[in-house]
Amino acid sequence: MPTMPRLPRYRLGARVYDVVSMEQLVYRPGRRAAIEALAPGAGARVLDVGCGTGLNLPLLADAVGPAGEIVGVDASAAMLRQAGSGSHDTAGRT
Repeated sequence: MPTMPRLPRYRLGARVYDVVSMEQLVYRPGRRAAIEALAPGAGARVLDVGCGTGLNLPLLADAVGPAGEIVGVDASAAMLRQAGSGSHDTAGRT
């Protein structure tokens, strides 16, 4: 089985990445536009490649609704842990 590459900068910064990246001011409009262009409907299945800390998850969860499914993958285990920590409001989804 392949092993995950070591990405120390993400391991150290995963917990503060969302704040340090200035997500709300800089990247959120682009995320919204990309998800609108993707246009996943209710019940859709979405694969978020390079999901990082899961910043797309709340927007995707709103788009696909409770019947939908979102799978996030990332090369950084620390970023995936942050994505799965429940730090983003996804209406109780894991």
